[in-house]
Amino acid sequence: MDGLMIDSEPLQSKAYETVLKEYGKDTIFGQEGTVQKIGVRERDNWELIKKTHGLSEDTDKLIDKRQYVYLELIRQHAIARAGLIELLDLLKQHNIKMALASSSILSHIHLVLAKLDVANYFNAIVSGHDVPRGKPAPDIFLEAAKQLHVDPIDCVVFEDAQTGIEAGKVAGAKVVAVPNKYTKNHDFSKADLVIDSLENINWNTIKTL
Repeated sequence: MDGLMIDSEPLQSKAYETVLKEYGKDTIFGQEGTVQKIGVRERDNWELIKKTHGLSEDTDKLIDKRQYVYLELIRQHAIARAGLIELLDLLKQHNIKMALASSSILSHIHLVLAKLDVANYFNAIVSGHDVPRGKPAPDIFLEAAKQLHVDPIDCVVFEDAQTGIEAGKVAGAKVVAVPNKYTKNHDFSKADLVIDSLENINWNTIKTL
């Protein structure tokens, strides 16, 4: 969802920065140009950030603080990525079941869905808290397929990050990579298709996957 449906990575990073500043920590950016590792659950990100920034605060407290900041940023700044609504309309016209599988927490997912007014498109929603392991483990996509009552082999996953690509392939699904400016240097070699934008896919292409 983040980075695929909305251009959220700079907002995500800003929220991490804000919390770190509260603890007097200088921000250390990763190779992707963000504080967080893209495509990873927030709890896993905080465990990494605590080590790199020498922070000993309780992880749950850090999550709560960052979520408060991030949700406000989403309310103010979130807009749909180009081609998203058109793709959702296309799939709905062809009676394709859709699930939103995101590493984010459920409250964040619902806020984005409400902000973009797209909740009615999805038959199932799976958050990072609904599965025991985060990406690149396949758990989140396996659970999404289960909730849709379909075999993962019959699913197509859209992802913007390497961890999601790997998770989708391990789950047995076809995977379409849609890199953004923060993930363009990821390894997308395992994807079945790589496109520059959601605008660049049509029904004939989807059928051939």
